[in-house]
Amino acid sequence: MRIVALRGNITGNPDASSLVLPKRATIQAGGDIVDLGIVGQHLAENDITRIAAGGDIVFNANRRGDGSLATNTLGIELGGPGRLEVIAGGDVDLGSSQGIVTRGNFNNPFLADSGAGILVQAGAAQADYAGFLAWLEQPAQAEVRTLAGHAILGSDAARESFLAQPDSVQKLRDAFFAILRGVGRAAATSGSQEYDAGYAAIAVLFPEQNGPYDGDIRMFFSQVKTEQGGGIDLLAPGGMANAGLAAGGEAGKSASQLGIITARGGSV
Repeated sequence: MRIVALRGNITGNPDASSLVLPKRATIQAGGDIVDLGIVGQHLAENDITRIAAGGDIVFNANRRGDGSLATNTLGIELGGPGRLEVIAGGDVDLGSSQGIVTRGNFNNPFLADSGAGILVQAGAAQADYAGFLAWLEQPAQAEVRTLAGHAILGSDAARESFLAQPDSVQKLRDAFFAILRGVGRAAATSGSQEYDAGYAAIAVLFPEQNGPYDGDIRMFFSQVKTEQGGGIDLLAPGGMANAGLAAGGEAGKSASQLGIITARGGSV
């Protein structure tokens, strides 16, 4: 299913029900996506639902008549396996919404009991995975390849074949995170504060000519959660990821409704 506003915004109604989608979907706006509640599902392991905005993806924080904060009852919820991608050129601001949650077969018992993984990317509508792969394959990057766990492909044809595979982007994203983790651990162990290889990986995946990169992931009174397996990837190359508050405060939320959680396996 596709919902596209090529140059405009997509705006939901915070007082209405969510958009219910029975299969994988692409929802794309050249501008912002605001208060668009979505309840979707996947049927197959390779299904991807992508929600992308050139501007911001925002759930506004509702206020009661007395000015206190009320929960936004909308959010982004997905059943079944596969992957859910929420990508904004600007901010991803979940406000006091229900957040971004994958539920496996909790909503539909006829689905597989494995939940989808989640990618949230802010401040960068696109990443250069082909350029990152070409950099990773350079002879000078032998040490970085070891950190990434990447076996060299060796030819343009082999790289093109790899990039054509449906899971190639996820594999390269995993390699990118492995490099950052490895560089960080080495610096912490040695006390050298040498992070150049990590910064180089970031600069290649998010090249300056595709910028500027400026956007945050914000979930002050919200969450990003997988309930039946699936990892969570967060990318904000020009900003920050704010995991929110430890207590719901005036929003009246419990700790289980806040933060970044993989409840039944999966890496963050």
